[in-house]
Amino acid sequence: MSASTAGTSAGLVTRWRRPIGDAEVVLDARSASLALVGLDAGFSGRNPIEVVDTRTGVSRWTGTTAGTPVRDADWQPAVTAGGLALLATPTTVEAVDLATGRRAWATRPGSGANPALHRDLLRQHDLVLLETGDGADARDAESGSPRWNWRHHDCIDQFFAVVTGTDEPTIRCGATVTRLRPADGTERWSRRSPAGCALVGTAGGTGFVALAETCGNVPWIRVLDAATGRERWSRTTPWETDDLLRGAEGLSAVTAGTTTLLLTGEQPDVLYRASDGTVVLLPTGSGPLPPSGTTQGGTTTDGLIAARADGRTTTLTMIDTVTGAARWTREVPFPEVGPPLRTPEGVLLFTGAAPPLWPDLLARVDEDDGGLTLSATGGASAGLIGTGADGTLLVETGAHGRKTIAALAPGVAADGFLDTPVAAGRWPDACALLTAADHQAAYRGARPVMRPEPVLGMPVPVGCRLLPPSMDGTTVTTVGWLAADDTEASAAATAQDRSGRAPEPVRLGAAGRPGWTWTGDEYGDDEDRSALSAAVGRCVVTVRTFGDGGPLRRLGGVVVDRLAADPVCAAGRSR
Repeated sequence: MSASTAGTSAGLVTRWRRPIGDAEVVLDARSASLALVGLDAGFSGRNPIEVVDTRTGVSRWTGTTAGTPVRDADWQPAVTAGGLALLATPTTVEAVDLATGRRAWATRPGSGANPALHRDLLRQHDLVLLETGDGADARDAESGSPRWNWRHHDCIDQFFAVVTGTDEPTIRCGATVTRLRPADGTERWSRRSPAGCALVGTAGGTGFVALAETCGNVPWIRVLDAATGRERWSRTTPWETDDLLRGAEGLSAVTAGTTTLLLTGEQPDVLYRASDGTVVLLPTGSGPLPPSGTTQGGTTTDGLIAARADGRTTTLTMIDTVTGAARWTREVPFPEVGPPLRTPEGVLLFTGAAPPLWPDLLARVDEDDGGLTLSATGGASAGLIGTGADGTLLVETGAHGRKTIAALAPGVAADGFLDTPVAAGRWPDACALLTAADHQAAYRGARPVMRPEPVLGMPVPVGCRLLPPSMDGTTVTTVGWLAADDTEASAAATAQDRSGRAPEPVRLGAAGRPGWTWTGDEYGDDEDRSALSAAVGRCVVTVRTFGDGGPLRRLGGVVVDRLAADPVCAAGRSR
């Protein structure tokens, strides 16, 4: 069934905002620490690091690391239960206290010893596993002291991986999967794929280990009991063997409340319940929407959210993992959505763009009924980092090399449109900013057709396309945002470039107003597109061309001159 209509605007308050360049982010909510690790180590081989208090945005300390962050199976930097960030080079592992900058311990495990972190092992057993080439060494994550080492003949020059989702060390070496006791590293059980079978994927969860194998030309899923290694169930799958062998992961586990499902091959709309192998079908063309690796706690909602994108919107469906029935369906005005956070309170949070608006939006979906509210993040290319110790939501925005982090908290619902100071009906009409005559003057001989682009039910079009007979010269005029004043609008105009290139400053219109141009569009770096952005009062406007970008500055001047007479834009001038 479809979800009932929900509100489209929710107020947000920005607690703090700060630029971070191109840093990798390590969040530890327990110590209210956000570590910003610079990705460019330079000639020294040591990365710059700064730790910020998530409650205030104020820097606590700065320094350098031993190298780039150690990463776990989900490619997220790791933090121990005691608030230590684990960092590594190929020969050194060190743990740094995020709250103070104190180096808690360091070790040199030897050449070829690659750190293999696993979030569940860190949380439950404080273990760091180091791949040694023929097995693994376990270290205490808080002290760095050795706990045990384990060797296996299948690990020599073979594929090594710590099986994700398992609550005890489970290691794949080549065709062998071994479950270890975390206290001393002794083997609970070990299973080697039989002759004629290839192990192409592993996954795990509480109480089970799952394998994807191909035996001859037949793909199989086999689920083993985590305590004994005995097979609980197995079944063939309909996917071609080559599909499994091509994938980076032949098998993955998706958690939905208390239920875990298995996903394999290249059909993301077919899953298997890990408990008994029952097939769970998602809507055709959908895929499971897993929670982000930075989620602070898991959801209590025992349901799986499926997502299907059609290039303009994304349809979410909550699937009952017991019956396979749809509980609700919700259409979100994003062509695609970012990695989500599912909170323990049963709320799904994710970001996405709603072209032709400029800033990415934060979507909040109630997992009980699909109720949707939208808020503005204040930036483009937004992604969720997690929640701070005080419950604020930490959001990263900005193009490569010029990223910004903001701490956002719920506030009083805005009277205007999506947190802006202006109601939707009072926004400037984008189709009144450029006429067919303007387009013909810039592109001789073209007879454009005007196509309004409404968004989110606004009574006036935010965007307007002037479509000529050929693609060359396609022009899009977008009133992308209305800031509180002209200072905020100018900052927004310079931050719209999603490609990461430094925009070129230009002067526009009769008054020579400042603007910025770059190659690309609202989705990224596209050599065939040119864009121009400018601020007029508190209005942020963008003009884009496809192919020949020569007339872009002329068209931009026409747009800013017309916007200058708009009372809504002029009302935000602070000087």
